[in-house]
Amino acid sequence: MKKILSLLAAGVLIFTGCQQATQEETPQETQQAVNINTAIESATGNEVDLFNIPCTEDVTVSRAVKIKNGDFGGKTLTVNVSGVILENAKNVDVVVAEAVGDGDFTASASDVSSFKVLGGGANSIHVKDTAVKVINIAKANVRVALEGKSTVTKLQLKKGITAKVEVKSSEVKVEAAEVVAEDGSKVEGES
Repeated sequence: MKKILSLLAAGVLIFTGCQQATQEETPQETQQAVNINTAIESATGNEVDLFNIPCTEDVTVSRAVKIKNGDFGGKTLTVNVSGVILENAKNVDVVVAEAVGDGDFTASASDVSSFKVLGGGANSIHVKDTAVKVINIAKANVRVALEGKSTVTKLQLKKGITAKVEVKSSEVKVEAAEVVAEDGSKVEGES
């Protein structure tokens, strides 16, 4: 039986900026990062394997593709289109951007540091067998389905919006849920 956790509050959620490449990077490192972005955008198939490709810069995805086996080294993966699947990734900050609209995104068998939900719809964000430290939901009327053995350390909801977090397995664990203000502080009395 499906358990549904609906959160309702009023206010603003904190957003952290994406990390920028530093001038200390060598041209080879910068070229490698460009190659990751280029590999994703120019892949002839629907799948890109990033095994053993170091990520030295934030990555943006603007086409529907399955991205697998990536170690993002703490960099940000910004998803600007529906239909992206992230599989077996680690050390990544994921941003599902507003450009996704009411589309979908799936994270599977991954280790995600932070997950910002700015886009998506009523049946769109899927987190399966994935460990997420923090999920920030900042879009109203979005549904986040937690499936398999997913774990979420902290679930944050922007004050003032309604969203649905659906727990689809008895093995899913959500350690804490809270409503946060723009500065990231917990809004007392609203969890």
